Amino acid sequence: MRSHCFLMIGVCIACLLSAGCMTTGIDEISYEEHAFHITIDESMLPEEVIVQIIIFSMQGFHQVEEDLIIQTMSIQPGTDTLTIPHTLEEGTYKFHLFVFTEEKRIAGRIFRLTLEGE
Repeated sequence: MRSHCFLMIGVCIACLLSAGCMTTGIDEISYEEHAFHITIDESMLPEEVIVQIIIFSMQGFHQVEEDLIIQTMSIQPGTDTLTIPHTLEEGTYKFHLFVFTEEKRIAGRIFRLTLEGE
């Protein structure tokens, strides 16, 4: 009976350790000077990743898909900042950002941004 308890505890610990997904850290996302700047912190990625950004404009309680950016980018091990040029007009936006390798999605983030006239 006691060995069954230890076995169940071991299985529970193994499940907890393997739960969730190991993702690359997207440290910071900003939009400045007509470009997205995405800081990624990961040393185990391949030299190229695919970045996908779906851009939605927010109109009241509705969102309308405005654009889709898919770009293959070279990265350096460790902390790296990816820059993706794209011009946005004044307004409120919602972005779905994903980073992929050839095999799988490794990071994702949803964020909002309001751009005001200069």
